[in-house]
Amino acid sequence: MVYDILNKVSIYLSIYLSIYLSIYLSIYLSIYLRGPDFLWRPESFWPVAPSPVLEVSPADPEVKATAEVFAQYTEIREEPMNKIFERFSSLYGLKKFMAWILRYRDNLRSAVEQRRSGYTVVTKKTKIVPITLDELRNAEKEIVRHVQEESFEEELAILRKA
Repeated sequence: MVYDILNKVSIYLSIYLSIYLSIYLSIYLSIYLRGPDFLWRPESFWPVAPSPVLEVSPADPEVKATAEVFAQYTEIREEPMNKIFERFSSLYGLKKFMAWILRYRDNLRSAVEQRRSGYTVVTKKTKIVPITLDELRNAEKEIVRHVQEESFEEELAILRKA
């Protein structure tokens, strides 16, 4: 009994949907394929575009005032440190790189001092030690010092003279 009712409902529903879809598709497909009706008429029957917007006086209280933009141009000199800075997208990565460079510089300086004092430099393989926190702090100080020297060149020259 229930099965028969459901079967009849599904048949009626499928018939209704097929009729509805055929009407819907015939209307909208014809519009899609043909375009709007006014395109098939002469241009004199086409709709008229709306009139242009009227000019608004600048004294109108609802008109937003124009903003003035002031810009400052800073010239970046082509220095090796600037090229190094451009290669890094994070400060931490730059600090690690600078810490390694500073360690290498210190090792070279100590080797030169040993050679000058009469010690012979013995090359032996040493274990590579990770960068320490103090080395990272020193690297950050060197980065800040370089940026300050570049940005405040005139001010630092005045301070050095005094």
